[in-house]
Amino acid sequence: MNRLISFMFSVHYRFRSQRPDESSVISFDGPFISLGELKTKIIAAKNLGSRESFDLEIVDAQTNEGIV
Repeated sequence: MNRLISFMFSVHYRFRSQRPDESSVISFDGPFISLGELKTKIIAAKNLGSRESFDLEIVDAQTNEGIV
């Protein structure tokens, strides 16, 4: 008997203007998400309008390094 197992993965994020305990979550299927897709999902989740009007800077919370 073969079973198809599906996993949901997630990225926790917050804006610099938010307190550390105010994080939000983006969930997605599969073990990875492209940076472009992650930005698009964050913009949609927060109703920020068009992606062309600004860009999000993604930073690793542990190292404080920007992710390109």
